[in-house]
Amino acid sequence: TVTTSELGSRLRLHQCEKPLQAFMPRGSRMVGNTTIGIKCTGRKPWSINLPVKVSVYRNVLVATKLLSRGDTIQAGDIKLASRDIAALPHGYLDDYDDSLGQTLKRRVMPDTALTPSMVKKPQLIKRGQRVNIVADTGSMQVRTLGKALKAGAEGDRISVQNLRSKKKLEGIVTVRGEVRIR
Repeated sequence: TVTTSELGSRLRLHQCEKPLQAFMPRGSRMVGNTTIGIKCTGRKPWSINLPVKVSVYRNVLVATKLLSRGDTIQAGDIKLASRDIAALPHGYLDDYDDSLGQTLKRRVMPDTALTPSMVKKPQLIKRGQRVNIVADTGSMQVRTLGKALKAGAEGDRISVQNLRSKKKLEGIVTVRGEVRIR
């Protein structure tokens, strides 16, 4: 949805005999409060910048009730609802299944859109825990046992120690609770 503001009543532009051309002025944003340029390339050329508000609606996750800090998101705590994403400057969550089981970092009021900064994935690995270390080398995969030197959730980069060689390595926590070295 694009909402334009009123042009000034004192603005006097010549009738353009060619079709008007719209353009994005340098530094304009694609959503939210922005500016669209309109120009005439006829015999008496002119150009103006018109303030507009561009709204883009998408289904995003919102809280169905008051959720407290530390709560684990369960089915029924969230639902998809249409929101203007231009009004959500800190991003938004839109994957229902992926959000279930995540923990809230702060209190969330009912009907509030959830943002990535409001949630954290559950820890799959605790510091000191024994973990499987998986290294892919071409078509071969090497597995060994290690010790987590840091706690981590899926997608986190953590340090681990190979229990055989005592070497410290860094890898990514997988959904299966393993640490993958690349």
